[in-house]
Amino acid sequence: MAKQVGARTLISPTHIGSRTWIMPLDNILKCNVDAAVIDRFPHIGYGCVLRDSNGIVIAATHGILQGNFNSTVNEALSIREALGWLKSLDYSHIIVESDALLIMEALNKSANHAAHVLAREAVSMSGILGRVTLHSLLL
Repeated sequence: MAKQVGARTLISPTHIGSRTWIMPLDNILKCNVDAAVIDRFPHIGYGCVLRDSNGIVIAATHGILQGNFNSTVNEALSIREALGWLKSLDYSHIIVESDALLIMEALNKSANHAAHVLAREAVSMSGILGRVTLHSLLL
C-alpha cells in the first residue's frame, strides 16, 4: 500500500517473491544486495540490483568470490563488492539494502564504534561516502 503525503506518494511497495520491496523517494536509487552459498562449493555468489524510484531496474550485476565463510562474512563481502560496483557507475543518492542486519547496523550505528569507524573509513576511501545510504531489510 502506498503512503500518501498530500499529492505525493512517498512509499510504494512492489512484491518481489515473498518479500515487499519499498521504492525509494524520487531521484534516489536503491541497490539490493544478497549473498548465496552452496555448502559443497568453496565459493560465494552475490547479486546486486539497482532500481530507480519507480522500481525500474537501472543496472544489475552478479559474481562469484573465492571462499565460503560464515553468513556474516559472506554478506559483508557481497556488500563490499556492491559498493565497488556502485562506485564504478558514478551515480549519487543510493540506498544500499541488505538482509545482513549485523553488517548494516555496524555500518550505520556506532554501537561497535571501532568497527563502525573502520567501515566508514573504508567506504570513504572508496570514494562513495556521501552518495550511499545503507539499510537493512530486517530493521
